Amino acid sequence: MKSLMGCLFAVVIFIILSIIGVFAFFTLAPRESVVEMSSSGMESVSPNGDYRVEIIEPGGGEPYEVYYGRWEQEIEDMSMLYMPIDGYANPSIAIEWQEENVAYIKIMDGEQEKRGVTLTIGEE
Repeated sequence: MKSLMGCLFAVVIFIILSIIGVFAFFTLAPRESVVEMSSSGMESVSPNGDYRVEIIEPGGGEPYEVYYGRWEQEIEDMSMLYMPIDGYANPSIAIEWQEENVAYIKIMDGEQEKRGVTLTIGEE
């Protein structure tokens, strides 16, 4: 009888410690900080699917961030340039692929093109 009570007591203690451990794990575990920014973006892939251009607009009058590189690259490893939008009333951006590795990025103010840049991707 004593051994049965001892086993039952050990099982109850194990369950209580398990519950505390799970609670502590989810409560005290380090979390990745997720910062929501009011940003919008777009992605365009080359006609042959080898290259991509990703554009992020942080908002609030900040410049567009243009990332470009091979399709399989992570955005952190891609090349980047800034496209400022100072003085534009209603800025927007568009991408046109001129060749398999050449993209033309244009900044529009309403319906009128204000600025553009030609990117040749994958060549040194």
